[in-house]
Amino acid sequence: PTASPCQQPIEAWETLQLGNCGPPIETDAGWLVLTHGVGPMRTYSIGAILLDLDDPTRVIGRLRRPLLTPSSDEQNGYVPNVVY
Repeated sequence: PTASPCQQPIEAWETLQLGNCGPPIETDAGWLVLTHGVGPMRTYSIGAILLDLDDPTRVIGRLRRPLLTPSSDEQNGYVPNVVY
């Protein structure tokens, strides 16, 4: 089988880069996948998508806004604009 992305960047906070933050988590509702997105000013944020349990190529839902973004005190420092 050939690999293909299960999602494409749509929201501003993920337009420069979009990737997974680890393996999917199986839930009753579907596969929960935490994601990281990079938006303007190289700001890294955490998001999530939900994939169908039986067909993980089908996206059931996705967050329009990130779960976590850098706060003002995290915008400067060793790795600015990044949350882990």
